[in-house]
Amino acid sequence: MAGSRRSSLPLDSNSQTLRMKFLLRGAFLPILACLLAAPGLRAAEADELLPIEQAFAVNAKALDRNTLQLDWKLAEHYYL
Repeated sequence: MAGSRRSSLPLDSNSQTLRMKFLLRGAFLPILACLLAAPGLRAAEADELLPIEQAFAVNAKALDRNTLQLDWKLAEHYYL
């Protein structure tokens, strides 16, 4: 490729160690942030869930002979 040049010189063990330390430091904060956020992302236990009829309430109404209106009312913090 024109304009790009890669070094073919082998890295000594000290350079590799410095490079590894740099990579670990760069990955530390994102990994720490994920670990700290994880408790808030846990799945709900079965006994904490609403019955399906309460979580996803549906009303059906015939508007005319050819039209049926469905209204979904989702409980707070529930998603389809």
